Amino acid sequence: MRRFLIRFADRRWFPFSQAQMDRGTGWYSRWGHWSLLASWVPVIGDPRTLVAGVLREPFWRFALIVTLAKGGRYLLLTWATLALS
Repeated sequence: MRRFLIRFADRRWFPFSQAQMDRGTGWYSRWGHWSLLASWVPVIGDPRTLVAGVLREPFWRFALIVTLAKGGRYLLLTWATLALS
């Protein structure tokens, strides 16, 4: 996906500005693949996954961390919903 999307980074409709990409790259460079644990957070999670692709994070590690993060979120939401009903 990264290889397809990054070539459109200079287009007006691209969802992230260059400043956002630079900020995300700096953040990812500082915290590395562990920053993907925050991929479940609305608004800031999706740009992190895009930056991970741009920086060529190995797919197996990306898939494992993002699955744990987002899966954990939905397990927690399911548990909370069932507990409150």
